[in-house]
Amino acid sequence: MASAIQHLEHALKLNPKADHVLYALAAASAIRGDRDNALQHLKQAIHFRPENRFLAARDSDFESLKEDPDFRQLVTATEK
Repeated sequence: MASAIQHLEHALKLNPKADHVLYALAAASAIRGDRDNALQHLKQAIHFRPENRFLAARDSDFESLKEDPDFRQLVTATEK
């Protein structure tokens, strides 16, 4: 998993607005139990592509965060 995260971080440096890379980093972080990075990357992924909130709400990679209030707020927030 660490190698995958390193590759994703490199990809993000090449394209900092790549929502799919941010989403993948969020998912990988959640799987590793790194709540803070998971939420940070997911928030950015949602910023660049709001539909990511719906994907994350149903994605089993985020199972460890399903009851987290900050995660729930991210995936249920509506655009203003």
